[in-house]
Amino acid sequence: MNPEKRFGQIEEVLAEVLIKVDRIADNQGQTLDLAVNTDAEVTYLKPIVETTGREVAYLKPIVETTAREVAYLKPIVETTAREVAYLKPIVETTAREVTYLKPIVETTAQKVDRIEVETKQLRTMAETTARAVANLTVDQQKSNTELNTRLSDIEQTMNARFSGIEQTQTEIMQLLREKLG
Repeated sequence: MNPEKRFGQIEEVLAEVLIKVDRIADNQGQTLDLAVNTDAEVTYLKPIVETTGREVAYLKPIVETTAREVAYLKPIVETTAREVAYLKPIVETTAREVTYLKPIVETTAQKVDRIEVETKQLRTMAETTARAVANLTVDQQKSNTELNTRLSDIEQTMNARFSGIEQTQTEIMQLLREKLG
């Protein structure tokens, strides 16, 4: 081989080597920049990581306590949910019964009010009659004795009816208390 041809080959190889050396130098510069930037980021993040570590250490017992409390409360919540599910149809039935009984109670209350008014009227009439009888002459009193007896019977009958009404009212109120209570 002649020296010029060898020299040409060496020049080519040297040119390639120089290109590769330039690339390596560029890459080392980039690597150095990356290392400096990474070091700055690590320096910036280090206190944040340390603070986070302290906060995690502080929160760990709180989280553990909360987990124990949740574990303790879970069966209570489940039991309560079962009890609510059990009571729901009872409450719904009671609500329907209350809705059904409300107009009956209102009607009964109105009837009781009317009966009380009528009772007062009857008592007033009985008192008035009694006073009128007391003012009658002796002869009239004899003839009115039968009338007094009848009024007394009426009063007794009314009192018996009122007693029955009061008993019915008491029973209705007891039934309502049982249904609503």
